[in-house]
Amino acid sequence: MKRKTLITLCEWVAAVALLFLLFKLEVYPLGTFRSADATHALSERSLHYGPSKVAKKVTVPFDSHQIVYLGTYKDWFSADLVVKRGFGWELGSGESGIKIDRSKPLTIVGE
Repeated sequence: MKRKTLITLCEWVAAVALLFLLFKLEVYPLGTFRSADATHALSERSLHYGPSKVAKKVTVPFDSHQIVYLGTYKDWFSADLVVKRGFGWELGSGESGIKIDRSKPLTIVGE
């Protein structure tokens, strides 16, 4: 093989390997993820929390591009927002975890 052909072949192999890796990791080049579930999992890992058991996955009624994950982990419950932007999903502005108060029938946030 000529040297130029070999270099071109190596470039194509590297490009295909990079694309495969991006899809395998579910990451798009712009920092978004292919699925809302993968984005939620990243959010929990970044907070050193979970993995939580998702009790409910709620699509925001007035904006179908936003999903709220309601879940529980040990003695905590959490709400996590993910937003669809462009071609993928990003972390929303609200991740929170609140300790469940077992002495009360209902734990109220924002008192």
